[in-house]
Amino acid sequence: MTDADLTDALMNSAHFDQANLDSANLTRATLIGASLTRVNLTGANLSDVNASAADFSGADLTGAKLTHSVLIGANFAAFYLSEDIDYAAAHLTSADLTEANLTASNLAGVSLINADLSGAILSGSNLIGADLTSSNLNGAVLIGADLTGADLTDADLTGAELCRAIWTNGRICECGLLGQCN
Repeated sequence: MTDADLTDALMNSAHFDQANLDSANLTRATLIGASLTRVNLTGANLSDVNASAADFSGADLTGAKLTHSVLIGANFAAFYLSEDIDYAAAHLTSADLTEANLTASNLAGVSLINADLSGAILSGSNLIGADLTSSNLNGAVLIGADLTGADLTDADLTGAELCRAIWTNGRICECGLLGQCN
């Protein structure tokens, strides 16, 4: 289904496991509760998608566009994406991003309230103004990430690597201190 046009499609609870949706257009599609495990979504347009409670575990979202998408409670465990993904204004509230590779991702202004980012790799990511309230960042790698203006209220940063990260107040974090920025 490479280059498939699924604009405005209603696909709640659909199963796309291991499908090739390379460069597919899923703009405004509804994928609530859909199963997209190990799907190739390289270069796909998922702008304005509602994929709440969808399972993206193991999916490849390299170069995908998720602008204004609603992904509340979606599972992104152990998925991969590269530095050219755009999450502008996405809602990832309660999303499971356990051990996700989000290296150099643009997560500016994204709602990650109560998200599980334990063990996630966020090195070099833009988290400016992101809402990480009550999120789990236990063991996350945030080396060089920009957290300027991010809301970390009640976030669990136990064991998080913050070396050279830009803290919420603009301070550069020292290396070697896990879970804290001094």
